[in-house]
Amino acid sequence: MIIGIISSIIAGTLNGSFAAPMKRITNWEWENTWLIYALVAMLFLPIATAFISVPGLLSIYTQAGSSVIIKTLLTGFLFGIGSVTFGLGLHLAGLSMGNSLMVGIISVTGSLGPMLLLSPESILTHGGGILVFAMVITVIGVIYCSIAGALRAKSQEGCADSGERKASFKIALIICIVSGIFSSMLNISLVMGLPIAELAQANLSGVFRSYRAYNAVWAITLCGAFIPYILYCIYLFTRNKSIIKYKDTTKNFQWAALMGFLWFFCITLYGAGASNLGKLGTTIGWLILMACTVIVGNLWGWITGEWKNAPRKAQQKMRNGLLLLFLSVAMVAVAKFYL
Repeated sequence: MIIGIISSIIAGTLNGSFAAPMKRITNWEWENTWLIYALVAMLFLPIATAFISVPGLLSIYTQAGSSVIIKTLLTGFLFGIGSVTFGLGLHLAGLSMGNSLMVGIISVTGSLGPMLLLSPESILTHGGGILVFAMVITVIGVIYCSIAGALRAKSQEGCADSGERKASFKIALIICIVSGIFSSMLNISLVMGLPIAELAQANLSGVFRSYRAYNAVWAITLCGAFIPYILYCIYLFTRNKSIIKYKDTTKNFQWAALMGFLWFFCITLYGAGASNLGKLGTTIGWLILMACTVIVGNLWGWITGEWKNAPRKAQQKMRNGLLLLFLSVAMVAVAKFYL
């Protein structure tokens, strides 16, 4: 259990940090950055890692059956849609506010889904009640962080209330909501791929076999997720003629690739963490992952200057939100003892 919780906390730290290198990228459009990120995080690393770490990978897929593969691939594809809009949400709403809005929705839908699919009766237990309450605390904490982000943005942009600014905020809000719903499909895809992970783990040995077994699932899930990325980036390259910007600087390639490496490492740790947290590991680990993501994402917002000269009221709400998120992580750990 301790290994599972620690793995989920580290995964959340990486998930809250993976977008930070984006601040270093200059003279590139959205599609330039996120295509390189997707190639590394959703294609090259997952496939290479699965083949290297899971012996007999193709045989495992054959045993799992086409139904499991298709469900895992499809939910991965839906996650890809959410992930694309997540990148757009960060761009339009900012690192702190965008993370808070989207992760709040992802936290609830991504944790409730596996619980209802795998063990709906657990909701009526003491541990299940604590988990549901932790979800509520997580959402309240995220709301506080979102309000703080809105207050910060208002103070930095001034009090003008132009129609264009209103429209921009509405677009950002819609994108964040869509991203939140579809991004939670990553966790549902992990549930769909459980038969693959079980077959892989049966063929593995050693204390780190749980860290390797889910690599077989991520290879399928993330290949599905890559499809929306490549389609949308091709559309943007055609519209914006931006593919030529790849000749600008090699440093941009390095920062975008680092984003992909950090995110994929986060996912592998999360899968291992969930596998060590029992039947409801995908619910328990997901809540820890998301709470830590918001905490670390907002800390990066402070470090990168998003909160410079923010009003005191905004800073206080942010502190309250982060405290609630810390509390939700502690409650999840306590709930595990009752499940």
